[in-house]
Amino acid sequence: AMVSDQEEIENSLNILFSTKINERLFHPDFGCNLDAYQFEGNSQVQMIRIRKMIRECVETYEHRINVENVELLTGKADEGILEIVLSYSLSSSESVYNMVYPFKFDI
Repeated sequence: AMVSDQEEIENSLNILFSTKINERLFHPDFGCNLDAYQFEGNSQVQMIRIRKMIRECVETYEHRINVENVELLTGKADEGILEIVLSYSLSSSESVYNMVYPFKFDI
């Protein structure tokens, strides 16, 4: 089955979000380094830093989309999950999509 552009992009974003800086031998700068925030708690300052990092990562490595918004949902924080909601539009269309990435952190 053919994979849609949206599915392909979301697969790429999942890889981007789950890759640590220096993890890829030939692309050491690739990745989002969310792990750096794993033990930092979820203060307002941390949330701002994570949102900024996500936006910069996506803008650097995923040129097929435009970031519309990055939202962090802490409703599952007691389970050790920070939900990253990325709203984006495809560069080739006006449609806006939402993708949720469940970042697991230790509390």
